[in-house]
Amino acid sequence: MVAGKPWRVELVAWLLLGVAASILIGTVIVMGYNSAVLKPDQFENNIFIRFIGMFSINLLILLQVNVFLRWQGITWREAFGFGEGKISRTILLALFVTSLLVPLALGLQKICWMVLESFNNQPVPQPAIQHLQQTVTLVDRIYHAILSIVFAPIVEEVLFRGIFYPCIKFQGHPKLALWGTSLFFALIHGHLPTFLPLTLFALVLTLLYESTGNLLTPILTHSFFNALNFFLVISLPQSS
Repeated sequence: MVAGKPWRVELVAWLLLGVAASILIGTVIVMGYNSAVLKPDQFENNIFIRFIGMFSINLLILLQVNVFLRWQGITWREAFGFGEGKISRTILLALFVTSLLVPLALGLQKICWMVLESFNNQPVPQPAIQHLQQTVTLVDRIYHAILSIVFAPIVEEVLFRGIFYPCIKFQGHPKLALWGTSLFFALIHGHLPTFLPLTLFALVLTLLYESTGNLLTPILTHSFFNALNFFLVISLPQSS
């Protein structure tokens, strides 16, 4: 069970603002460089600039989390239960849950897709998926793999499951914490056909953290889930 964390609400609010500012500032800087230096068709092909932008934004967010923890007077290990349980058991649990989640999420997405089509609404894949389907270079695929398999699971799990969920829960709102953070997680991805599958995914990740007390479990599950989907997309580029 996730133990009570000394998350001060005002510091969590500042962290949330800092994360939003980091994403905004990083995007503005990268796009500003794109407009000032690169030709219109060069940005998408300049993997170095995109990698620097992605790396900088995620690093800045993690640095803010580190400052947040220092202000709280707690270490990363204490904050997120790193080291709880055997690493082999954590990996096996993450692999097992992923093996169940992927077909379930894909099936639910297919149902959502069909429902939208029944209302004459032709859904399209997420922009990131569309771009990945169109990539042919190894370097570009490595960029997408690092982003989805490494950075996204770490940053998103630290924020959503590690900080936001316990903060709301220990204010006396456990159901709001579970459903609110899960719905918000799905919402920020901005893609209607995957809203329900991502909500389910977030619920499972939260319950994993709740049951193990170790944030590494949802981080690895998130990473394995993204990895399997990544390889499905590049091997079956026409699948929806």
